[in-house]
Amino acid sequence: MDNFSAAIREAYRLADQRLEWQFTSAIAADQRAMGVAGMLSAAAAILAALAENVTASWLLLVGSGGLVIATCLAWYSARPTAFYAPGAEFSNFKSDIDAARPIDDVLTEMGGFHDKHIRYNDARMITSSSQMKWAFRVALGSVALVIIGQIALGFCACAL
Repeated sequence: MDNFSAAIREAYRLADQRLEWQFTSAIAADQRAMGVAGMLSAAAAILAALAENVTASWLLLVGSGGLVIATCLAWYSARPTAFYAPGAEFSNFKSDIDAARPIDDVLTEMGGFHDKHIRYNDARMITSSSQMKWAFRVALGSVALVIIGQIALGFCACAL
C-alpha cells in the first residue's frame, strides 16, 4: 500500500470515527435532556402544589407554568431528528463491487458522504444544544421570578 492509499484510508477512518463520536454524544445529550425534563416537570408539580398554601399563589403558578415551558423545551431538544449514524449498508457497495472499483476510489467517495453527514450532524447538535440552553434559561428565570416575587411580597407585607 502506497502513501496515497494509506492517507485515504486514515482520512476515512477518522471521518467514520467522528460520526461515531457524534452519534454517541447525541444519544447522551438526549438522555440528559430527558432527565432534566423529568426534573423540571417534578419541580413544576411541586410549585403548583405549594400554590395552595401561600397568599400569592398566582406567583407560584406563574413559576410552575415557566417550568412547564422549560420542560417542553427540554423534551423538544431530545426529540427524534434525522441524524446520520456511522456505518453503511452492504448493498450501498454492490455497484462498486460489481464494477470492481478500486478501494481508494470507493473510500474517497464515502469520505465525501461522511463530510456532508458530519456537517449535517453538527448543525443538528447545535440546534438541540441551543434548545436545551433555552430550557435552562426559562427554568432559572421562572425560579428566580418566584424567589424574588416572594421576597418582594414579604417586604411589602412587613412594611404594612
